Amino acid sequence: MSSLSQGWREAGNSLFSQLCSGNALSPTEKRELLNKAWTNYHRAYDSAETSDDKASAAKNVAVVSLKIVKLDVRADMKRYYCKQAMKFFGKAFEMGKAKSDSWLSNILQSMYKCLQSALDCIHVSAYTDKLQLLEECAMLITDQSLQADCFLEMTQIIFAEGIASLQKHNFKKCLQCMHDCHRPMEEASRLGQANVKKEAGVLKRDVYMHLCVAESMQARYTADELLSSILQDEECLNIAMIWDIIDWYKKAIILTRENDVEMEAIALSRLGRVYDKVLKQRWKAKECFKRCIQLVSSLSPRTFYSEEWYKDCTTTLERYQQEVMMRDEALKQEKYAKIKEELKDELGELEKYKEKDSEDLLIFVYKNFPPKNSKHRIKQADVKAARDGKKKFEEAIANSSNTLSSRQGR
Repeated sequence: MSSLSQGWREAGNSLFSQLCSGNALSPTEKRELLNKAWTNYHRAYDSAETSDDKASAAKNVAVVSLKIVKLDVRADMKRYYCKQAMKFFGKAFEMGKAKSDSWLSNILQSMYKCLQSALDCIHVSAYTDKLQLLEECAMLITDQSLQADCFLEMTQIIFAEGIASLQKHNFKKCLQCMHDCHRPMEEASRLGQANVKKEAGVLKRDVYMHLCVAESMQARYTADELLSSILQDEECLNIAMIWDIIDWYKKAIILTRENDVEMEAIALSRLGRVYDKVLKQRWKAKECFKRCIQLVSSLSPRTFYSEEWYKDCTTTLERYQQEVMMRDEALKQEKYAKIKEELKDELGELEKYKEKDSEDLLIFVYKNFPPKNSKHRIKQADVKAARDGKKKFEEAIANSSNTLSSRQGR
């Protein structure tokens, strides 16, 4: 004799078979058949007296719920039936332990499909709706590995939202998202199998890296605001506050080191600007700017010519270079002035030969600055007989340079 539960299930099966018969039905007719089948299966579950009957009825309720989700219904109804499907698949798995392994395996596969449907039925932009649905599904699921998948998916959704916020320079939202990743990430690692634990470990490192980058942006923003306030609103420079600003910039540099090269370069440029324009410590500013240029070069082929922080860096270094060149030129001119003063008499004698023949100048050079090596000396007759005057001048300069150097030494 069939039980009451079996009777309700058979009634539900009759309705469900009409849906699967291949007859052309409108969406409204399909929905009506599914609603009636869902009601019958639910009554079969409530009236079941054995675990086996409850497991079978629960599976039927879950399957119909999943079918309803695929119909064109409102988003709130999709969420409701997704949760119903997940709930009754879980009950079927719990109460059907005595059933065959293939039956139980089919239930688990259906639960995975249900989870995917739950994600697909929510619009991509509905960030909070997805999280809420996944959280509710995780609470309804009894299988730990599937729970771990839910929590891992939650972590990935939150992490993606944080990355999108960081790309928009919204570090506050990114910080919130990175902190929100911790709970579902730890749950996924605790409940999941080896592959899920491995993926959660990778996510943990990524979350930490982007948390550092977001905290660096926050530190740099704080320093920028403080510096702007001090330079514009205060009449007297607050040195103690300047050192606080430097500490904020250094924190930004440390947090981004080996995590985000561009953010580190920006923080270095800002720190260099403080040393250059406020504290006038150019040697420290130069170190910061040079390190900034090195980091930017490592990001090639990307370019930053239009960025203000990069313009500050390059123009300041060019100014430093020009100042060094001007200082070196001044020292060089000073050195030449001393040499001219020491050779004042000799240069005066040479001035007399401006209007004379080149042979007379050569004779004067060899006479007054004779080479130390006697082999290099030349007679007046040889000078007069020389055809290549230019070559003789070159020899005279080379042979007489040692003599001039020794006179300057004395």
